[in-house]
Amino acid sequence: MGQGSSTPQINKTDQAVFKIKLQRDSLLKYNKNLNILINNDLNQAKLSLSKNDRQRALLYLKRQKSHQKLLSKTLQQIDSLEELISTIQFKLIEKDFLKSLQTGNQILKALNKECSPDKVESIVNNASEQIDIQNEIGDMIGQGIVSQVTDEEIQEDFLRLEKELHTEQEQQQSVDETDKIKKINQISDTNSIPIFPKVDPNKEIKKPEHATEDTTKDTTKDTTKQQILA
Repeated sequence: MGQGSSTPQINKTDQAVFKIKLQRDSLLKYNKNLNILINNDLNQAKLSLSKNDRQRALLYLKRQKSHQKLLSKTLQQIDSLEELISTIQFKLIEKDFLKSLQTGNQILKALNKECSPDKVESIVNNASEQIDIQNEIGDMIGQGIVSQVTDEEIQEDFLRLEKELHTEQEQQQSVDETDKIKKINQISDTNSIPIFPKVDPNKEIKKPEHATEDTTKDTTKDTTKQQILA
């Protein structure tokens, strides 16, 4: 089954505004016709004057003046209707604004009633009390845990920690010494490969021991030969 079309409800104010607008539109249409008549009267007056018909020309000018007065009057009426329509529309907007303001005040009043200063103060005080109780319970639990720990246990933990730290320092020192030895060995290996022989010109070069022995033997032989020959 289809739903019936809903028609918007029109109140008395809307009907009054609608009638005023119809009257305004009617006056605007009448003014348009008056402008046509005024122009026609002027043209007929010129035509009559060109035919030297002064009486008819004056008659058309008189009609033109009458139409101009009607036009001025209707323009004033149109302005009054426009102002009236604007005033009514503004009052309708003002009415809606006041209604919304009244509704908002009622809602705010209800909320303030639910959140009264006394009620808020009571809630804040209760919350503070609960926080104090929780802190007190936490302190009691903390004191109970601390009281279960003896000085001997703390001392044992301290000695164990100190021993671990000392061991770590010794291991680190051993690693450092090992690294130093490796670096020294690398430097020694590099220096053991001579690029040029290092000779000090101011230092006497020593002969090998076997060379000295051979020289002594040769000297002894020469001396013996000289003695025999003598």
